[in-house]
Amino acid sequence: PPSFAFVKNTEYNADGTTKKVDALIVTLGDDTSVFRRMHALDMQSGITEETPKCYRGDTEITSTSYFTEVGRYRVTYKAWDEAGNEAETEGEILVRWPLAGKYIVARQDVLATGQSSTAIGSGLYKDDASTGLDSSLPYSSKYYYSGTNVNNYIRYADTTFNVLNVAVNDTIKLIGPMSSKEWAWGDRKIYDSQVYSNWSEKWWPRGQLYNSDDDHYILLTAEQKAHMEEATFYAGRFTDGETPTLADVINYERTSARELGGDSAAFQGYSAFPNVSDYLKSCNEMSKVYNISSSQTNEKIFKQNSWLAIYDELWTINSKRATSTDNDFWTFSCNLIGFSHTDNRIRSRTYYYNQNYQPVFYLKNDTILSGTGTSADPFTVQEHWGWFDPYQELQ
Repeated sequence: PPSFAFVKNTEYNADGTTKKVDALIVTLGDDTSVFRRMHALDMQSGITEETPKCYRGDTEITSTSYFTEVGRYRVTYKAWDEAGNEAETEGEILVRWPLAGKYIVARQDVLATGQSSTAIGSGLYKDDASTGLDSSLPYSSKYYYSGTNVNNYIRYADTTFNVLNVAVNDTIKLIGPMSSKEWAWGDRKIYDSQVYSNWSEKWWPRGQLYNSDDDHYILLTAEQKAHMEEATFYAGRFTDGETPTLADVINYERTSARELGGDSAAFQGYSAFPNVSDYLKSCNEMSKVYNISSSQTNEKIFKQNSWLAIYDELWTINSKRATSTDNDFWTFSCNLIGFSHTDNRIRSRTYYYNQNYQPVFYLKNDTILSGTGTSADPFTVQEHWGWFDPYQELQ
């Protein structure tokens, strides 16, 4: 009769050690042949053209897309040779969660596509053109969090961050806690490309998210640094004298690099400040708060409907266009002189003002995550599958 040969795969024990196994290991949603690491052999009479076959119970399966949940599954492989002999053996298929941004989408419900609203609720939304989706740009947001109560907590480098969005390339854009120290831009015209190229080198060495004298300063290990993506950020300019749509705001962020416009505002680095649109999209009253001008008169609406509402002035990466000094930058603010800390708005500040900041950065799309995103069970960056593999019972 035929015999079976399996190409060994690697599983993880709870302590991070590995072992070689016969199991086929795939990711949830993969369309992978169930015969990818298995061969039926018969050196005497040969295998029939119709075999081998794979069964889950009485159901014949050919692809791992059959499995709609993660877990460890028992299957039966059968083969026949040309002499009429039959052989069968049991096998295992281990279905793991997808990685990075795909994991987040797999673990949570997507409420709707396009602009969020309180009528739909707080949570994860899918982007479309109205919220700035451009599928040709790897770091364009394709899923974002909006509303007051969102499950976007994530643990990385012993710190709790929040997920802003999942990008087109399935990297994850994170935002950190507010800095304990204030900082001024110092450099004029940060939107100029000559400054873009030095952003990470001048302010944050690779893997450093806060200034070294800040209470949140973290010296990342080499293992932790390896998860950070050298990503594309957008430092475009715009004025508060217009009333653009949210999509137009995002287009300005991406393209309006200089006074005359038309040049790309993109730069590459490991970290930056948030975009104005990051704050705008966090509020799920987008029919009322969708650009700088609208947010100036709807501060309370923003505060009541955004998970990013805060009580200090924070720099964004975007500067102001058509100003007399040509060096103003947009801040997210409720700290208005003569007013109580009751509202949230976006306003411009000259570059020499000292303000707090929240760093933003991307995790790579091959990052392993666990958890569900709640404050009690945050998404957690894992270095291996030891949190998952040993706990899957054969079924």
